[in-house]
Amino acid sequence: MFIVHITYLKIISKSFLDKYNYIIIDKNGDSMSDVAERLLQDKRFLKGVAAEPAKDPNLQLLILESVIKNVATKDDIRELKEEIRENRRYTDVRVSDLDKRIESLDKRFDSLDKRIDSLDKRISLLQWIVLLGFSVFSVILSILTFMISTLVFR
Repeated sequence: MFIVHITYLKIISKSFLDKYNYIIIDKNGDSMSDVAERLLQDKRFLKGVAAEPAKDPNLQLLILESVIKNVATKDDIRELKEEIRENRRYTDVRVSDLDKRIESLDKRFDSLDKRIDSLDKRISLLQWIVLLGFSVFSVILSILTFMISTLVFR
């Protein structure tokens, strides 16, 4: 295990008055970021650090206080469930309304289909009547023409 003792560290400071601007260097000349990087790569060190909160109640409390903000309580879950139920009821009502509107539209389309069929039948009947009317008219016109021509040329 890699252990850094304070006795092996020396502090190099730009100024004694400037307490925030310092560099920590170990006896080999490595900076603390290098030391930290080596520690983070050491699996035994990481296991030890991970196991430490289980031993110390103060660390457990500190971790819980920092994490508790992101945890949902039973009341939060109850509120969410109730909100989901309300949304579901609202959605069910809306879907029911939409179903009724769709049924109404279906009935209107059916009514329009019937009216169109009725108009189609009327148009067909009117076509036959017009055809028959023109036929009768042409026969009458032919008879009149024949009669007029016989009277005129007599």
